[in-house]
Amino acid sequence: MRQHRPPGTPWSTGPAASSADDAVPRGPRVVERGPEHRRTFVVVDGLVALTAAGGAAALVAGVGTPDVALLAPLGLHSWVLPGLWLAASVAVPSGAAAVLAARRDPRTPAAVFVAAGLLVVELVVQVPVVGPSVLQAVMAVPASVTGLLALRARAGGTWGRVRRFSRGSRAPGAATPPRARGA
Repeated sequence: MRQHRPPGTPWSTGPAASSADDAVPRGPRVVERGPEHRRTFVVVDGLVALTAAGGAAALVAGVGTPDVALLAPLGLHSWVLPGLWLAASVAVPSGAAAVLAARRDPRTPAAVFVAAGLLVVELVVQVPVVGPSVLQAVMAVPASVTGLLALRARAGGTWGRVRRFSRGSRAPGAATPPRARGA
């Protein structure tokens, strides 16, 4: 059952009698959109960072690792160095991209693109060492999707521009010093 509200009140069903209602612009509702693909970057790069950190920890700890004989041609005798490489080349960049996206930082598309590229490099390096696997194919999906979305977000212009300030300059919105006010 519909409730009747007095005319002139918000969402009233009667005629508008208030001049305040006339001040409200009529027409299509404009919705501000945030930076393109922000949630996707936060979720996907966050998950990639977590899985890479978990994989790096497992390699360093020697839990569930492939045979060490695979590393003999490289002169390695344990999975510690590959684990550190995984952390440095995938977990850290993807985590940084997710954090930048969560903070709506204008550098996000570039960071996501770099993280996606480093993940692709990691996957390409793995193939000659451990051979092709399903995990590499699965991880190629977020790398390619986030890389392409980062290019699209950068071209879309919804992330804004990075502002660099030289020494002594003020950030936008900073208070004007008292001596510079009024002439």
